Amino acid sequence: MRGVVDGFTVGMSTLKEEGNAAFKAGQYELAVEKYSAALAEDPKAYAVYSNRSAAYLKLGKATAALKDAEACITWKGDFTRGWLRKGQAHEALSQWRDAVEAYRSGLDFDPSNDQLKQAHKAADEAERRVPRSSAPAPAPRPAPAPSPAPPP
Repeated sequence: MRGVVDGFTVGMSTLKEEGNAAFKAGQYELAVEKYSAALAEDPKAYAVYSNRSAAYLKLGKATAALKDAEACITWKGDFTRGWLRKGQAHEALSQWRDAVEAYRSGLDFDPSNDQLKQAHKAADEAERRVPRSSAPAPAPRPAPAPSPAPPP
């Protein structure tokens, strides 16, 4: 750690701010680097996981975004932005049911969150539009056993 002032990790804070500035400038790779350095300073910084998840989403790295969203909510389960990121990552992976469930979980903590409400509605509608035939086929059933031969 670079130092702690009033219980706040100074190095991590600066790195997070640098990551936020890079994100706002559209420099998503740099943002990921800064957020990663901040997490090296404080691996429990749940908001930084959320921010890095957003940067990964901008880079089209949905699996990495999902991993960070899950880390975020592991450290702070009621952090609604973490649930939002998880839902967005699932959407990017076309995992509509999982996205709906993530948004619903976020809404359990903050039922008035408009961003979560809108995302939940959109993911729910997207899931309904997915043809059933695109779902994985059920496992084939084994053939019935042959009937025993009748007695002579």
